[in-house]
Amino acid sequence: TLSWLETERPMLRDETLDLTDLLDSILDDARFEYPDRQIETQLPAEAELVGSCHRSLGQAVENIVRNALDHTPPGKKVWVQLQAEAESYRLDIIDQGPGVPPQWLERIFQPFERVSGDRPGFGLGLALAERQIGAIGGRLAATNHEQGGLCMTIWLPRTGDTT
Repeated sequence: TLSWLETERPMLRDETLDLTDLLDSILDDARFEYPDRQIETQLPAEAELVGSCHRSLGQAVENIVRNALDHTPPGKKVWVQLQAEAESYRLDIIDQGPGVPPQWLERIFQPFERVSGDRPGFGLGLALAERQIGAIGGRLAATNHEQGGLCMTIWLPRTGDTT
């Protein structure tokens, strides 16, 4: 999937979807899989996204949400906030984990890069998520949250027009 996204750059901008519905579905599954962590949301009633791909965006967001929950200690929270901006939607996923050393903030999107070797995985989840989001015209960034933890921000064009 990673090489397909990099070499083929498939046309993944032909669907209209409700971003709020997609998030609700992903977060319902996450609450079931991580019952010892809380997920707080701030979502609009609906958020129409034109020119996207349900499957690619869903996989990317699911990877980011799981990563946030994996790094959040039991009993702590993950915040998921979606807001409409002028020409895009901004989705913030904020965990209460240890955050990432500043020198790693860009490297976490490289395949096989892992900040810590004490967790299972191959270091592909965030690399794949960044490429899936880019393939549908979006952008993904990581910052350390001022109150601790990591904030993953996704910007998605509301109309599918990235020109």
